[in-house]
Amino acid sequence: MVQIPFKDRHAIIASYPGQHCNLHHLTTRHPVRFKAQWANVPDCLLYVRGHVAAYVDGVVQDYTVNRSSRIYDMYTVEKINA
Repeated sequence: MVQIPFKDRHAIIASYPGQHCNLHHLTTRHPVRFKAQWANVPDCLLYVRGHVAAYVDGVVQDYTVNRSSRIYDMYTVEKINA
């Protein structure tokens, strides 16, 4: 796993339309609300308080999909050639 740098996470927020580009934090709801801006984000693990969600193929794969939990850390998922 490779951590997605803090500056890259802020670049995602900066690409949001209108007033949303002034947000300070990513949440698990953002991939649903801003599909176009999340289109280039690779599959990753989204670390929230006490939990980990998965972002796979443009969809949050988790029971928190309809909740807005602050994302504290993001790690890309890479295939291991075995």
